[in-house]
Amino acid sequence: MLVETTADLGIPAYTDYGTVAIISLTPGARGNVSQLTPVSFPSIRRLGAIALTEPTRNGQDAETEAEFQQRIYGLLRRRETLISEDDFEAAVVDFLGVGSTALAIGRLKPDKITYQNGYVGVFGLNADGSALSTGQLSALSDELNRKAAMATITVWTIETFTVNVDVVVGIQSGVLPDAIALSIQQNVRDFLFPGKLPAGESVYPKALEARIQAIPGVVLGVIDVKLNGFAMPQPIPHLWTVGVLGMLKVTVNLNGGRGLSISFNY
Repeated sequence: MLVETTADLGIPAYTDYGTVAIISLTPGARGNVSQLTPVSFPSIRRLGAIALTEPTRNGQDAETEAEFQQRIYGLLRRRETLISEDDFEAAVVDFLGVGSTALAIGRLKPDKITYQNGYVGVFGLNADGSALSTGQLSALSDELNRKAAMATITVWTIETFTVNVDVVVGIQSGVLPDAIALSIQQNVRDFLFPGKLPAGESVYPKALEARIQAIPGVVLGVIDVKLNGFAMPQPIPHLWTVGVLGMLKVTVNLNGGRGLSISFNY
């Protein structure tokens, strides 16, 4: 991730550090990194270290062609009265804002177990991946029930399932281990960002392997990915649950020996 300061750094007298605001130059959600993200910088005289005092946030990916078409088609067929699952999901995104996630399950009753005509279960997630507040749930429920056609709507937050990821890769000679580790962190975080994967869909280690294998400098075939300690897909417990990143451990090997091992917590 590349960053740029938005002001001059001031270091008060009799201190050896200062704080300055930054913006990420990495576009989209990949520019959102945690407080523990390592910061690499060229050698600068008398500068010992740079650390992020808080996470960077609010970066959103550009709309893809498929997303653009889906949004336009949705606008063309938009109904004021909500009938289909697509209608409810579009209404949730309109209410929560661009980048939010919505899921509607027709006939799902409030017990989340049985199904019956006249009910709809609706789930939402804020654009930053956070759960809906009590106020949001209440207001969204009122909005949807007002627009629904002969149905009782129950609104919940999309549930999350923590996925801890262990990655071991081999890298080519001359490639910086910390740069590879940061690229892996960005790829894994983007893959498991809340709402990126369809709700209820299992998380597959092979899908992550393919993303990591595409990083320049990673040796072909020298890669191992485990999810929650297992080299197998992680099933998601409910249709209204999505996988989210818990802890990421990256081990980078160079020429058969360990070059770097670093953990990221979320």
